[in-house]
Amino acid sequence: MRALLVRHYKTRSNVEREVTGWSESPPAANWQADVNYVADILHNASIDFDSVYTSELCRARNTGQFYAQRLKIADVRAAAELNEIDYGKISRRKKRWVEKHVPGHKTDPDMVYEGG
Repeated sequence: MRALLVRHYKTRSNVEREVTGWSESPPAANWQADVNYVADILHNASIDFDSVYTSELCRARNTGQFYAQRLKIADVRAAAELNEIDYGKISRRKKRWVEKHVPGHKTDPDMVYEGG
């Protein structure tokens, strides 16, 4: 068995350098170019995929559906266990602000975020 990990399309929060977590963000401009680029690579690799697994977050589900349709994969599943960390009260804050004010962010694997 082989698993390939592919990130969701670029969102406006990614472009604006915000911490996103469980909050949703619409696709960034030209998001199709990113996913088409990856889809072309996957298609040209001639890999037979059995399934697509995504988190329950909209950006991940939409990206997974895109690849499933493009690569003709019938089995698409979403699971909360694959969701990103819930950053709680720091969701939608600028990453630069978080780096200054939240010690342990992205370095402490046991960190629990307030409200998350």
